[in-house]
Amino acid sequence: MENKQGNSWAEWFTVLKVPILKITIGDQVFFFSPTRRINTPGELLKVLKEDAWRIIDSEKPYQAKFHETARLFDYLNAQEVQIDVAVLTAEAGWKQNREKARQIPINFHAIFYDKMWNKEKEITSQSLIEVYSLKGEVRIVPSQGIPGYRQEAIIEGKKLVRLHGLFATDNEPFTPEDDPILNELFKHASINSEVPRLKRRGDKKNLSGYMDITFFLKE
Repeated sequence: MENKQGNSWAEWFTVLKVPILKITIGDQVFFFSPTRRINTPGELLKVLKEDAWRIIDSEKPYQAKFHETARLFDYLNAQEVQIDVAVLTAEAGWKQNREKARQIPINFHAIFYDKMWNKEKEITSQSLIEVYSLKGEVRIVPSQGIPGYRQEAIIEGKKLVRLHGLFATDNEPFTPEDDPILNELFKHASINSEVPRLKRRGDKKNLSGYMDITFFLKE
């Protein structure tokens, strides 16, 4: 059957689930993947497409160690700020790939250092990287506002999406629709990045500055 918009069909997927440690210290928020601290959607996608597979291929428990500076105290009243720890799950699926099911233990160990008070706080957590294969239902839908088209996959009752457009390739993963981790990272990236400025050159306006390519990954 020809795969036209509106049709659906079944395909094999490899599903990858990676733990992301979210640590909130007062008004400071830190996201840690097993291999790196992540600040942008592009960094998270690099973990999903590259780093996680090196850990899986090793088939050994992985020690995720981090050392960061942070404000551990409220400097007005000298009280320790509240710390909240959560383990989130970043997920991706690759079409027409099949992998044997594996689970790799991840041991997070993060140390935060407050320079002003010369104090440290240690946070540990344990989780798993998971990979497995199963069939999902795929369909093509029009892309809203961006050249190309969108593929949707229903896997274990969850919708994962992938945009086929200017920057997409066949190796790009499907990611959950309205992914809360990606949404938070987009928000942090937009807050921390400079807005491109408009420069006049004669009667023309031109954008200057850097724009992260991850902007185009979000509709």
